[in-house]
Formats: sequence, C-alpha cells, structure tokens
Amino acid sequence: HPQTQAGIAEAYASIAAELGAVLAPAGLAWQRALHLDPALELHHADGRHASAAGSYLAACVLCAVLTGASPVGLPAGFVIEGKRRPELPPATAGLLQRVAAEVALGAEECGSRDGRS
Repeated sequence: HPQTQAGIAEAYASIAAELGAVLAPAGLAWQRALHLDPALELHHADGRHASAAGSYLAACVLCAVLTGASPVGLPAGFVIEGKRRPELPPATAGLLQRVAAEVALGAEECGSRDGRS
C-alpha cells in the first residue's frame, strides 16, 4: 500500500543499519515506478503477489544492489523451461531498469550497464 511505504522503508533501513546488512529497496522502487507510470501493473491479479513486471523490477533492484552495477541494458526477459519469461515490452523493461538504477544506486537515467549514455 503506497500510504505505508515510507514507514516500511524507514523500518527496513533502521534494521539493516543495526544489523550491518545490505538493503535492497524494492518497495521504494515500486513506489517510484508507479509515480512515473501509474498504469504499470506491478501486482498479480490477486493484488498480493508481484506480476511479471513487479518481479522484474525487484530483480533489477537486487541485481543493482548485489553487483553495484546499473541494470540498464539487461535483457527484457529470460528463459525458464524453454519459455521466455517475463514477456515485458522493451520500453517497460527499460523504465523498470532505470528506476532500479535510480533507487538502488542513486544513478539518474543511466544509459547502459557500464554507465555510458
């Protein structure tokens, strides 16, 4: 729920700092993505689980946090059991990659994986 995101993010940041843990701000990335494009469907139809786009955004945040590299330029999908998943439009994947870079790395509008525009 957007109205609770600030409190949740603050609690996670506090706990991560206390434990010396790495924080992957996926919730903040979701909030930013929805601010930029309210039509994004980040939740599955059940309203509780992530859609393909929501999962992809979370994965991009994790990738950025764990590698320290921008996810901009990563493939828009991957193959599981011989099927391409998720099937995100390239423009949607690009937006989600840029949001992940911005939120996780503080990078604004990264142009590629190596930071070049």
